[in-house]
Amino acid sequence: MLNERDSLLFETDVCLGENLGNKTRNGDHKTPEGKFSIMSIENSSRWPDFDGKFRASYGPWFMRLKMPKFRSIGIHGTNEPESIGTRASMGCVRLHNDKVLELKKYVKVGTPVEIIAEGVDYTLPRAH
Repeated sequence: MLNERDSLLFETDVCLGENLGNKTRNGDHKTPEGKFSIMSIENSSRWPDFDGKFRASYGPWFMRLKMPKFRSIGIHGTNEPESIGTRASMGCVRLHNDKVLELKKYVKVGTPVEIIAEGVDYTLPRAH
């Protein structure tokens, strides 16, 4: 993450979608590539998994990305810290829970996010 003076503000390892390539459909387990923004920041600490059981899969926060066609892609924590640095997600960007807490200090709704082929870049808007 860069601040408005292009100084590095935040950097961390992530887990991306288990399949390579740009997301084209739900269920392809690919992380979408492109320029997006944070649509909402949601407390996910008590969210159930897809099967209705609670496993803390999303960590403390879910930063939902605004993107065409996909409403369930975001940046969030994990209950599988060993997955960080790998490709194991269903398409979201996973971070260690402590890193999600740190990132939350720097972002807000509307913060631009760019997901590139092998990573994520958060660039705060420049002051005019």
